[in-house]
Amino acid sequence: MIGLRSHFLKRHVLIGHLLVGGTILALASTAAMQAAGAPPSTGLPLSIQAAPGVAYAVKCHIRTYKDPEGGLANTYELVRKGPFQDAIPSPNAQCQLWKTGGPGPVTLHIVKAGDHAATATDVGKPVALQVW
Repeated sequence: MIGLRSHFLKRHVLIGHLLVGGTILALASTAAMQAAGAPPSTGLPLSIQAAPGVAYAVKCHIRTYKDPEGGLANTYELVRKGPFQDAIPSPNAQCQLWKTGGPGPVTLHIVKAGDHAATATDVGKPVALQVW
């Protein structure tokens, strides 16, 4: 089991845990904000290409920064289904992407001096992407 802990980012409140093998106990609250048309935060542009039913988790280690609640954070994490766009609040990132369920692949794109991408096709098998 891979546990993803809560970290408060500008629009990311992660709740619960991810069970590798396809079961998601809770989803990030960013879906409602993105659906409402909230603009992405500043930083490295990130996008996920996935069919609407494909579930995944992303965890990135980034440079330490001060979050909106005044604490320090050094990770960017999310658990979602389907396509997504945002920005990582850092100039560099070391990320892992897990496909957790659904038909088809999921691809993580990060833009810095060109497009960098990693694609996960197997449930529970992470792929890595580093952008420096």
